[in-house]
Amino acid sequence: KFTSNYVSLTGTLSNLALAHHKRKSYVKAINVVKAGLALIPDERSTSFNRVLAKLHYQLGNIFLSQNMLQSAKICFKKSLNIFIQLLESTPPTQSLQIEGEFGSIILQ
Repeated sequence: KFTSNYVSLTGTLSNLALAHHKRKSYVKAINVVKAGLALIPDERSTSFNRVLAKLHYQLGNIFLSQNMLQSAKICFKKSLNIFIQLLESTPPTQSLQIEGEFGSIILQ
């Protein structure tokens, strides 16, 4: 229950950041993403890792839209590394659903 509440909260912050980004309120979007990142514990479950990867990806998009290419690159690398770890830790009999701002992908 505790984990699901935090995952839900960070997911809500992710959606709020996306709304700020679409309105071109970039500083607010960055602050919301950073608040979401601060909520994620060092010891995390698969659910937290999905949210963490999504938040880093969002932050990368915000930096990219601001032409802050080095910062965007760092965020995208973090997101990709987390997704790779998720894929490597997913048993071949399970599927992994990754949700992003353009929809979701189910990997089997």
